[in-house]
Amino acid sequence: MPAIAIPERIVRMASAGILGIVCLTFLMPYLGIQYNTDNVKKFLGPLATTSSSATNTTSQCLDALNGQSVATYSGVGVALGGSPAFPSAPSACGSHSAITVSGTNADEQKIGWQPWQILGVLCVALGIAAAFASDALAPMAIAVSSLSAFALFLVAKAHTADVALATSVRSSGQISSNALGEEATLLKFTLGAGLEVALVLLLIVALLNIGAGLAPALRR
Repeated sequence: MPAIAIPERIVRMASAGILGIVCLTFLMPYLGIQYNTDNVKKFLGPLATTSSSATNTTSQCLDALNGQSVATYSGVGVALGGSPAFPSAPSACGSHSAITVSGTNADEQKIGWQPWQILGVLCVALGIAAAFASDALAPMAIAVSSLSAFALFLVAKAHTADVALATSVRSSGQISSNALGEEATLLKFTLGAGLEVALVLLLIVALLNIGAGLAPALRR
């Protein structure tokens, strides 16, 4: 049974729509900051294991924070250096928990604009523009733009994590290399939901257009 070839025009229009959705993900979290709760407990030592009411609250709070982001940066925030959002703390943490985010003043956590993220956004824009071109090379141009954006967003995530870590340490008043290393063991930087969706969609667009670009050669 012969394979069903999807018309190139449909692939291009579908790509434009999917890349448009990628643009919407810029409003969603791209970088999440979590506590490495195991390391925090080790750092606190006896404080996290004693039986007093205050330390029990601290231990329960740490357990509740396991896998939960204490701060998030949106895609727009990463690109333009915006402030993070601070999700509500778990109820187990209460209002007087000893576990807090270093420098929870959002203005103190601004990371400055990130060129890798901006370049990734530009690649998405180029992919959308290429989708409306009628040139035979349009599918490959869309694929290259999508893969470039994919790589740039991952680089931006890694770089932003380093910047956010340094910002967190600076806002807490500690600027030594020891403080930076210590903070790095207590925090984890994760892919936000927006970035996860964007990466999957970019791969789909790239694969669709690689197939569309190679189809004429395979039919010969």
